[in-house]
Amino acid sequence: MVNNHQAGDGLHSADVERLKTLHYGGVEEFTVRWQHKDNMLILKVNGVERNKLVVSDPEDKFEMCLKWIKEQFISWRKN
Repeated sequence: MVNNHQAGDGLHSADVERLKTLHYGGVEEFTVRWQHKDNMLILKVNGVERNKLVVSDPEDKFEMCLKWIKEQFISWRKN
């Protein structure tokens, strides 16, 4: 398995190559998961874990992620 945990994580060359070979309708997704039992936030892209961290205030961080993406969608709609 390729380790995609890198500082400034974003679109990698492996991602671009994968995009070129999509055969499942061109659907991409990302997920932010909050695991209550261990205070862990996990970022997954197309089901592949890209990053995870244990934080002291996971609920606040999870809400921050949700608020940020919501605000992005609103700002994109305005343009």
